[in-house]
Order: sequence, then C-alpha cells, then structure tokens
Amino acid sequence: MLTTEDIQSLIVEFGTDAANLYQSMFRENAETMPEVFLGGFIAPRLFEPLTCPVHIERLYEEMAKQLGISATAELNREIGGQRADVAIYQGQVPSHIVEFKKFAKKNRVSSVGKDFKKAKKLASLKPISILLGILICPTTKELKPRIKELERELGSGLLVGKTQESSDEKWKWCFGCCAWSTR
Repeated sequence: MLTTEDIQSLIVEFGTDAANLYQSMFRENAETMPEVFLGGFIAPRLFEPLTCPVHIERLYEEMAKQLGISATAELNREIGGQRADVAIYQGQVPSHIVEFKKFAKKNRVSSVGKDFKKAKKLASLKPISILLGILICPTTKELKPRIKELERELGSGLLVGKTQESSDEKWKWCFGCCAWSTR
C-alpha cells in the first residue's frame, strides 16, 4: 500500500490529467467540469498502483458500518445518505476517503471545506485518512492568494500541481490536494 503522501501526489497528477482531458473532450474550461468526472477518471488510475479495492460514490453509512462505528442519530444527521467520491480499501475496511471539489467563481471557500468536515467525522471515530482533491480556478484573485485562502480554511497545507491554461487561454488553473490522517 502506498503512503497517504504518495496517494496525495497521485491525486494531484490524475486530477490535473482529468481536467485537461475534460477541456479537450468538451472544448470547455475546466471550471465547468462536474465533480463526478474526477471520481470516474481518478479511481481506476489509483487502482493500478494500489492494487486494492477502490470504490466510487461510496455511502458514508456503509463505510461507518465497515469500520465498526455504531449508528447514532447524531452520526446519521451528519453523514446519512451522503457519499464519498472515492474510497480506498485495505481488505474489507476503508483506509482512505477522497473527496473532490471545485473552487471556482461560484464557490465560497467554506463550501470547499464542507465535504472535508464530513469525512473528518468518520476519522474522529476510527483511524482513516482523508484526502481532498481541489480544482483551483482564479476569480478576481489570482491562484496563489486562492491557494492561501484554501489552506487557511482547511487548516492544512495543499500539495499543488503545475499551473495549467484554461481551454480559452484567458486564465490559469491548478489542481491541489490536502490530506488529514488519524492513522
């Protein structure tokens, strides 16, 4: 099994590849890409080096059960019906939860941290690693200040890939990933 840092690097690499492919396929800027595209693109690529089960759109309730976490009313309110974009398993138990977000014009920085907090709920109850892959697009701010804003909100540093051109070549974007672990 690769380390969380190795998986983080792969998510940045594959996230960048996914956004570039999206721009080529649809002739649209990466910011229009649905987040589900990232999970469908990245999960099979993670499977190749990991050679362990990698699930897409995995229910948090199911993962909690597999981790031996008892269902409570509070837990159901926080994660009930919600799905992780990707879940990486060791044996029959999830070891890493991966969420994807776009940080574009329409997104507030607080919305990016929302999925991270949901995943952290499981990590507060059982040892598991959480990774958040983020497509970072500029708005009225350039990329570097947006990255700093994300790091402040998430309370974690971001591993950031190379800056990329939008399909219309009017602005630049990058893909980043932060990790948090109780393992």
